[in-house]
Amino acid sequence: NKLLIFEHKISSGPKQEIIDIEKIEKSIKDLEQNITKAKLFNQTIEKEIKDEQNKTEKTKQLIKEYDILSLKTDKEQYENIEKDLLRVRSEIRLLENEIEQKEEKINILATVPCGSLFPECRFLVDGFKQKELIKEVKNNRSEYILMENEHLGKIEQLKPSLNKIQEVLEHKELFQKLESDLKDKQLKFERNRNILRSFEVNKTEQEQKKKIYQENEAWIKELKFLEKERLQLKLTLQNNQGIIERLEKTNNELNQKIGSSEQRKIT
Repeated sequence: NKLLIFEHKISSGPKQEIIDIEKIEKSIKDLEQNITKAKLFNQTIEKEIKDEQNKTEKTKQLIKEYDILSLKTDKEQYENIEKDLLRVRSEIRLLENEIEQKEEKINILATVPCGSLFPECRFLVDGFKQKELIKEVKNNRSEYILMENEHLGKIEQLKPSLNKIQEVLEHKELFQKLESDLKDKQLKFERNRNILRSFEVNKTEQEQKKKIYQENEAWIKELKFLEKERLQLKLTLQNNQGIIERLEKTNNELNQKIGSSEQRKIT
């Protein structure tokens, strides 16, 4: 009967959830702290984004100041000269080896005291022949050395362009890094802004619950008391029901024993 009275009071009152005001107020306080932190974070990262945007724009303008097309032409010219320089130096080495071989054969003439008196001697013919040929080989070597010096001179002239090309590459690398950093910061800002919005929405909901509590404080307190008493009564009834069931079981067992004893007496 008592349980029915509590249930009737609960069902006849206004439909209202039990609000834990202490929990609500703590939640509001925590949310306010989180909102403050999120706003401070966004202010900091917003400033960093502006700084990154300025750096990115300045780097972009620096790159535009270079004559990229002209530098590209100079780079191609440099690569062609470098390639041909390898060929020229390879030719010079071959000619120097050839000169060395010819000089060895010519030096044989120096070992023969009367070599110049017998130019038709078959042992000396090759030495005299190499003495004539070595002049042409040395002339060829001189031409290639001249070509090598011309290539080196052109490379020297192209060095400023090569330095500028290196500067452009460094600026482009920096630009890519700045762009990447900027995107990361923008993503962080957007993600944190969404978190901030969720904090603010949650805070509004908690404040609304607090307002409902303040408007229905008396009934909520009574409802909380009634729910507590109803639960206690249910637990008591469940315990009593368990005791009754155990007593009934014990009673049945005793009745069975008594019945068995009386049956034995009759027989």
